Amino acid sequence: MFKALDTLHNAINGDTDAYKRVVKELDGLKAKAPKRSPARQQERGRDGVTRNQQDEVQPSAVIPNRPSIFERPYPTLSGRRTVPHLINTNGVPFLRYKKPQSSTLSRVITDKIMAHENRSIKKWEYQDQVQIGIMEDAWDKDLSRYCGLSIPDDPRPKWRTAPSFALEELQNSSKRHLERTREIGLNLYRIMEKERALAEKERLARRDEKHRRHKAKRLARREADK
Repeated sequence: MFKALDTLHNAINGDTDAYKRVVKELDGLKAKAPKRSPARQQERGRDGVTRNQQDEVQPSAVIPNRPSIFERPYPTLSGRRTVPHLINTNGVPFLRYKKPQSSTLSRVITDKIMAHENRSIKKWEYQDQVQIGIMEDAWDKDLSRYCGLSIPDDPRPKWRTAPSFALEELQNSSKRHLERTREIGLNLYRIMEKERALAEKERLARRDEKHRRHKAKRLARREADK
């Protein structure tokens, strides 16, 4: 242990050979690092898409050739038009046209909720790691001062650097996801309003057509009574 500290002390003071030995030891530790576990590898889908990327996939991509919800409202229908309801389930907006809802829609909603929960869990983990990194950096500084080492400004990352970067990336990703969710919610609301307007227009058209038929029948009866 003391020999390792001496080597580190000499490397800090500019000893080239000591510096090379320290770098060699660090490279050896990196080579011995455990590989990604099979369970971690299974988090990627069969097509190589991660869960965070799957969260951005639109429902229309789940089933091939399935029309997108944003292609609605259809200009004409074979039967009566159903006005959907805009539902918000744990921050996931969607349009419900009928009950029970399809298994595909339920699966998409469940995946989005799980992705949101995973982001929250990761956020808490990164926040804890940042605090631990701050304490580790303080410990390194105190230890260097106790050992009498005069360490210049080290350009290498600190203990808190990696978790701070990961936390910032996660927060940016969550912000983009929230903005995307709001945009989807507004688009779905516009679709619902257009469906309601078309349903009312078609209802009035059916009423006028019914009145015309009744009027034609009354005129036909009058002509027959003459």
